[in-house]
Parts: sequence; structure tokens; C-alpha cells
Amino acid sequence: MTSTYSRISSSGSAFFEGDTADGTDAQMTVGMAESASRQALDDAGLAAADIDFLVLATTSPDIVFPNGGCLLQQRLGLRGCAAFSVEAGSTGFLYALSIADRFIATGQATRALIIGADTLAGRSGAADRKSSATSVAAAGALILEAASEPGILSSNLGGDRGNPHAPTDSTRRQPADIREDNMLGVQDAESFASTVESLCAAFHETLARHQLAGGDIDCFIPQQTDETVIQMLSHGLDIPMRKMAVVPENLGDRATAVIPLAFDHAIRTDRIGDGDLVALAALGSEGTWGTALIRC
Repeated sequence: MTSTYSRISSSGSAFFEGDTADGTDAQMTVGMAESASRQALDDAGLAAADIDFLVLATTSPDIVFPNGGCLLQQRLGLRGCAAFSVEAGSTGFLYALSIADRFIATGQATRALIIGADTLAGRSGAADRKSSATSVAAAGALILEAASEPGILSSNLGGDRGNPHAPTDSTRRQPADIREDNMLGVQDAESFASTVESLCAAFHETLARHQLAGGDIDCFIPQQTDETVIQMLSHGLDIPMRKMAVVPENLGDRATAVIPLAFDHAIRTDRIGDGDLVALAALGSEGTWGTALIRC
């Protein structure tokens, strides 16, 4: 039996530059996701009908029902394929990537479109995020295709909500009673350090499984944009800072969209080449974490 793997065939991105988003369709979460998706499709020379699996990761859906994956499916003109959204905080894109990879590896899909998109205007305060750019919209998209050679080598996901300020009775509270800082709050220092430790331990397990070391990584793409946190990850993962490919400063912290945005930027600026070994890592303030190891 021939093994099936998934490989990244193209990428795309879309973002709004400015201090505030004006609420137009193009700046809504699904609107940004559509723009990034169409760019990825164009770069791959594909039509929307060539996609048979779609998953959208977001922390800021435009509406709850229908979910954003289905709305995006409709906009792209896809019919009949699986399409849905995932919500796993800032780590959502890696959860989406892992899900799509599994579907391709098990033969349930041959070509998947994965998007990370967020529009955080009005959902977080200045105390929650350091960059005013967070108040705007962005999306990044990748296309995975079935292949005979490994592309997505492995992924490792986890979560441990250690924030003592999280409500324990949120299921019994009305939406109006749930404070904004419980939706996009900041994890306390002790819990955050524990999350970093868990992520690093998991990534070292992944490297050991593939008989690799941190120095073998050609490009590392963190979800984080804070320089201090990136330095923590560089030290904990034994990967030099010069190999870090972060999202450009003008794009700021775009939550779920950071990794696909940075990946697309790295591809277009030749930071990533054919055959390079790329590591992705996400560390969410909500306690989720994830890593992925990719051969481009």
C-alpha cells in the first residue's frame, strides 16, 4: 500500500494596514479569508473546484451561525466538500493544519485549503495587546496537496488553561456578563512560562522522533510577535534567532493569521526554499500551544 502524505503547494495573504478597520466587507473575517484564499489558488494555478476540504481558523468569527468555514465555502463557489471553522485561540491555525493533514494522509481529501483569519477590532483593549495593528484585519492561507513524499512531517498540539482569572461558571452566564478580558485576556506569568516549557518539551520530542536537532531547522516561524517571547523560544528550542522568520512589523500581532502571514512572507522573500526544513510554533495566551515540522 502506497503511503499518502501532504505537502504545501502554495500560500496567500491579505491584510488591512491602518489603525482601525471600517467594517467594510473586505475587512471582515470571511472577506479577508476569501482574499487570501484566492491568492493561494491563483499562485497554485487552481480553481476553487479543485479543493475538496476547507478549514478556517479564527478567534473572531463575523457571526456564529453559519460558521465561517461554510460562509467562505459559499463565497469561493465550493460545493459538497467538508468545510468548517475551528476555534483554538492563537494556536488555531496549527490545529487546522493538523486536521487537514490527517484527512489527506487517510485518503479522505486530496487538496485542502487552510486559512487563519482574524478581525479583532473592538474585541481587545490596549492593555491586552501591544500593537494597535491588532485592531485591523488579516488572513493567511495555505494549500495542502496529497503527495508521495512527506511534507508535513509531524504536528504536536496541546493546551492547559492556567489563567486563574478565567471564569469558572461561564456556561451559566449571559454573554453580556462575560467580561471582554476573559475572551482575549492575558495569561499570568507563571502559567505562560509553563506553557512555553510544555511547547519546547513537545518540540524536542518531535525532533528526536525524526533524529533531528534544533540546528537542523532552516526556518522557524513563531506565532508570537513579541521579541522577548521569541527569544525565549529561540533559547528553549536551540534555534538561532537568525533563523526566525517573523511577521513584518507593519502587520503587527494578527492572532490566528500570524503563522500563515509569516509563512507567505518568507516564501515571497526567499527566506524559505525547496527542501528547507521549517518549524512552526504557536503559543496562545489562552493556554493552547502547538508545533509543526514541515519539509518544503
